[in-house]
Amino acid sequence: MKKKLLFLVAALALFVPSVMAAEKTAGTEEELTKALSEAVTGDTIKLTDDITFSSDHIRFKGEKELTLDFNNHNLTGNGETTLIVENGVVTFTGKGTLDVKDSYVNVWGHEESTSKKKTVLNVDKDVTILGSTGIAIFYDVKHGAYNTEVNFAGTIKATEIGITTNGEILNENGPVVNIKKSATITATGENGTGIYCAGNGTYNIEEGATITGGTGIEVRAGKLNVKGGTITGTAKKLVSEANGGGCTTIGAGIAVVQHTTQLPIEVNITGGTITGAEALYVNNTQGNPTTAWAKVNVTVTGGTFNTDVTKFVGDKYVVNKTGNTYTVVENKVLETNNEKVIFESEEAIRNDLSLKVTEKTEDEIKKGTEKVTEAYKDNKKVKEVKLINLYEIDVLNGDGRIEKLEDGKFTIAIAIPESEQKYDAYKVVYFDEEGKLVETLEAKLVDGKVVFTTSHLSTYGVVGYNNVTETPTETKPEKNPGTADINLSLIIGAIVISAAGVVITSKKISAKVTR
Repeated sequence: MKKKLLFLVAALALFVPSVMAAEKTAGTEEELTKALSEAVTGDTIKLTDDITFSSDHIRFKGEKELTLDFNNHNLTGNGETTLIVENGVVTFTGKGTLDVKDSYVNVWGHEESTSKKKTVLNVDKDVTILGSTGIAIFYDVKHGAYNTEVNFAGTIKATEIGITTNGEILNENGPVVNIKKSATITATGENGTGIYCAGNGTYNIEEGATITGGTGIEVRAGKLNVKGGTITGTAKKLVSEANGGGCTTIGAGIAVVQHTTQLPIEVNITGGTITGAEALYVNNTQGNPTTAWAKVNVTVTGGTFNTDVTKFVGDKYVVNKTGNTYTVVENKVLETNNEKVIFESEEAIRNDLSLKVTEKTEDEIKKGTEKVTEAYKDNKKVKEVKLINLYEIDVLNGDGRIEKLEDGKFTIAIAIPESEQKYDAYKVVYFDEEGKLVETLEAKLVDGKVVFTTSHLSTYGVVGYNNVTETPTETKPEKNPGTADINLSLIIGAIVISAAGVVITSKKISAKVTR
């Protein structure tokens, strides 16, 4: 009997939550208001008809989790109606439109930054919000903005601002705004702003999101992380004016203009397509003191822009320009100004590095030729062997000293004259610091350049030869001029590594070396 009672209690415990949570329906303002007042955590309120509000405020409040299913219907305000989300977790789902006209969806947080309570608004992909402002996270003496989160995946069409946070949000633990991949946010007014980050919050833009306005995003405090998406400033001319109570800039894809609050700003752009009269505009328009402006940090390590963002790229990254498009990529390529030698690293390299190429003297080339000839003399399958050129190749750091690049994987392309592009095959020979020929590397001719891969830098020579097509009368075992086949005892002399170095500054471009 006791076991049976325990079983019944356990069964009831499992059953109670499903009984408590329910689906309610609403087809009028009165029915929706009643459903909201009676709702408990887990409830879903499904619209059964379009509803137009006469009241000024519609509140989702209380520490509970609720879902509003638009169910292919619309909610329309009276021009002054504000839909308020206060405490708890609220999710808008189902296809439909929330039209607050000259108002906005107001998200209230908590007064204390240390509060354990949260306010979360989730907007799914099929929900559209219309208004002068789409979603606003505000702060005043009665309502705080701490522990506030907006997860937006739907559509906003606003005349002024798509999503905004109040500039009086100063403390940590402020709002978190996550713009999901399916989100489309548009400020339709000529001077509108897609997202206005005035308060001290965190703003995350995911790949696939679309944000459009006179300025796409303006950041005045807090942290902005752009992982991808399309961010567009539509205004044809960039204008930025100091403003202690609103947006400052029109015409930027992303504008970074510190507020009068002088709070730190951190912007990290790792991807996306960002365009405007100025794609990325960073300026002390407010005229804040140097100590305050020093707290503004902008780093770009990815993305595509329609204006140059070179001064903002992070270490080991460079800007590649193609037409009017500027793409930020990892810095893997160094080259001479005349593209005579191109160096590419498998791993990204620091921005302070440059390529130094020293062409050897005629005497050094002559000695190198003797060593190459000796190395190939017993190979009956090659003829007309020639050392075409000989370079010492180094990478220098910002202090002008040689940077030791060991145990990496580097691809080097060395241009050769057109007259030397006639051979059946090419090799690259490596001479050590003592002038000894110690290694022969595989190479190929690509677009007038001999391309090879190595793990270190030193003195390299390009060797060309033709193949013997006739079978010799007396055959001997094939000798391949690799490291193991070179008779070092026959190699005498040394290449004097002393020619004046010609330092060619690095030109960071997209990978030009064909692997």
